[in-house]
Amino acid sequence: PAPNDPYVSAYDNPGFSKREIYGATVTANLALSDSIDLVSISDYLRLDRSLSVDTDGTSFRMFNFFSDAKSSQLSQELRLTGKSGGSDWVAGLYYLWIDHHIRTGIDALPDANTLALANPDTIFPFMTSNRVRQTTESYAAFGQAELPLGDEFSVIAGLRWTRDRNHIEINPSCV
Repeated sequence: PAPNDPYVSAYDNPGFSKREIYGATVTANLALSDSIDLVSISDYLRLDRSLSVDTDGTSFRMFNFFSDAKSSQLSQELRLTGKSGGSDWVAGLYYLWIDHHIRTGIDALPDANTLALANPDTIFPFMTSNRVRQTTESYAAFGQAELPLGDEFSVIAGLRWTRDRNHIEINPSCV
């Protein structure tokens, strides 16, 4: 690179960033009666991501960071809404599942060019690879009612119960 040009640098890894996201949401409404409706909301999301960066900014193969991730998410909500006795109410169930895998690390295993040209004091050959898997599962039940008190005021009361389960596995390594 030109020594006085701040916009030009040397690198051994041009790097990349790739991300693909897929998702879909489906909402269905069904009138069970004149005053009660059933709503179903289903959602799916998928993420695939890869990244590589030459973090040392030199032509030597040292400190190349990488990261790969795959994540899936699914949720489902069932909700009853209605009117009775002048009040509006809603009751429902909710479910969420997330499965996330990620691998990150640093590749600092020198190649022949790095070994031949670099100062031996700057070469620390190693490679890290950290694998993580995290899962989340969540359940909920909820309800809410609104009771009018005249033309300008109302009382709103609601309740939600949630149970979350989270699990994480971390497997670090360095060679």
